[in-house]
Amino acid sequence: MLAGTALALGLAVSAAATNPPVIVVTVDGSTPAVDGGAVVRLSTQRAGAQHVRLTVSFSAPLRCGIPIGQVTVALPRAVTLSNAIPQAAVRVNGKPAAKVSVAGHAVTIDSPRPSGPTCNSITDGTMIVELTAGAGLANPKASGSYMLRLRHGTTAYTGAFRIT
Repeated sequence: MLAGTALALGLAVSAAATNPPVIVVTVDGSTPAVDGGAVVRLSTQRAGAQHVRLTVSFSAPLRCGIPIGQVTVALPRAVTLSNAIPQAAVRVNGKPAAKVSVAGHAVTIDSPRPSGPTCNSITDGTMIVELTAGAGLANPKASGSYMLRLRHGTTAYTGAFRIT
């Protein structure tokens, strides 16, 4: 099912590649997540575009409706990014990240810390990670397909995106 769905979307996935889940990459957000995967949106697919906004949404545990944990987004080497990304340029479910670090092409993001009273109710929900234009990302200079990897806790996602 996963391979057939991914092929229909133009992604190359072998039948055995059901774990990790597939990331579906769209520009306008019109394509839904595939079989529990994540949805990735780029503000533009134009080759060499500067100050590209990257948004990733995926199913994740929420504590009292608040995202928890750390997310690592591994970008392809062809993507240009700075050695440091300001906290204010990264948002998790609309709030500034608690901490952002860059190591090579991997951006590690800590979820915002809750303020005020909290509860111990943990449920599945949607986590949305946005690297805004202020993060300074630039698309690869060459058109083609590129791989992006994401890790949240023990769950890993991979997928392809296209630059034109």
